[in-house]
Amino acid sequence: MEEGGGNLVGWVRWMIANGRQSELFDPCLPVLGLWREQMSHVLAIARECTVDEPWKRPTMVEVVKGLRMIQLMKHEPDDLQEHVEQA
Repeated sequence: MEEGGGNLVGWVRWMIANGRQSELFDPCLPVLGLWREQMSHVLAIARECTVDEPWKRPTMVEVVKGLRMIQLMKHEPDDLQEHVEQA
């Protein structure tokens, strides 16, 4: 591992802080368009789940809601808003 204190969470935080987020994704997967945007959002949720202070972490309900929002990114904006209102 390069930096980040010798653990996976620290390393990922270091990679993000140093603008190397794209290197965290499997190089065999598509790197452009909606896929990349969705993976960036999933990474952001994962990062929130690993903050040092437990009370600052999202609840599972918030995590699921965030993941559902990511799934809906391929739909029209009106579909996304309608789903948010139902949640």
